[in-house]
Amino acid sequence: NGVTHTDPQKDKFWAWWHCHLEDFYKIRSVKIYNRVECADRINNAAVLLGRKVVGTIQYEKGKQVYAFLTDDYSAQDVTILLTSGKPLSLAQVEVYGTGEKGTILRDIALGKSCYQSSVANSGDPTELLMELKIQDLKLITPLIQIPRKMDR
Repeated sequence: NGVTHTDPQKDKFWAWWHCHLEDFYKIRSVKIYNRVECADRINNAAVLLGRKVVGTIQYEKGKQVYAFLTDDYSAQDVTILLTSGKPLSLAQVEVYGTGEKGTILRDIALGKSCYQSSVANSGDPTELLMELKIQDLKLITPLIQIPRKMDR
């Protein structure tokens, strides 16, 4: 029921969603669930672990899930960045990885807080957190300022 939705007028071509995982994990994969309506907006969104781009979403009509294998990249932050000037709207993000003892972890982001560049049309990132499986936020470049934390 809930999706994120940023405001392109406020974002100035830098729409983003970000989660801070609190600890470092070896991330194996990131799955992004696109919203059904306005689905093409996600085209060319970058997927970052820390400051490393691990993939770029190439929109395909009818495709709702985009998965990125990340070769156990160690990170504590996950960011989706869109620089097209369109709103960033996500339905769900899942992060898979391993913990300290090599234990496979699912939904590492679950229970963490999250942030996004702006909020429009009731597209609050907390709805995504409560209904779905998501994570926390941190800056990805010095150019981006976090406007506020969205509490659950």
